[in-house]
Amino acid sequence: MRTSIRYFAMAAACCAFALPAQAQSAPGDHVWGHGTTISASTGVSADSSRTGPVIGGSAGWEITPRFAIDGSGAWAEFGSGSHAFTGAIKLRANLTDMGAAVPFLQAGVAFHRASFDRGGAGAPEFYARRMSRSRPEETRTFTDPALALGGGFNVSITRTMKLRPDVEALIIARGGRQHVVTSVRLHFVYVFEDRPVTPSKRSR
Repeated sequence: MRTSIRYFAMAAACCAFALPAQAQSAPGDHVWGHGTTISASTGVSADSSRTGPVIGGSAGWEITPRFAIDGSGAWAEFGSGSHAFTGAIKLRANLTDMGAAVPFLQAGVAFHRASFDRGGAGAPEFYARRMSRSRPEETRTFTDPALALGGGFNVSITRTMKLRPDVEALIIARGGRQHVVTSVRLHFVYVFEDRPVTPSKRSR
């Protein structure tokens, strides 16, 4: 009986010392590394006179735990023959280094391509002014530079999967005038980590 108690005490002591050691080594197993990301998104876009669904995709490179660069494309459908495509390159900055939900801000440059059928029925004033000489049956397309500003949260689901809800304002400029398109989207993100999932053992 005493022998059993002695073995039990020794086993408990070993566990007590092993757990802190395991806790100390765990962070080494999850040291941050560069990562390439791809994502698909869906949401809603709206401007001064129109609202419609938007879908998109992006690819990014996480440079540091705080900063990443994303290249993205998004397609919006506003109905009545009106649709748009936006391509952008943005810098994303995390406001914290860690956490289950990490807030971020993002900014970048973009181009916005808007198309209108049927003479531009229901087009915002920003485009309607530029359609005065078009025929009713013509399709008009406008490509303008833009500034993309936004923010949201990176929500970690697993080590390689994230959800990224965000809000973005696209400020389109041409001829001293501005037009703003606001989008609310949910991104489904997959991370290709630049480090092994299982740390390699040091050779003796």
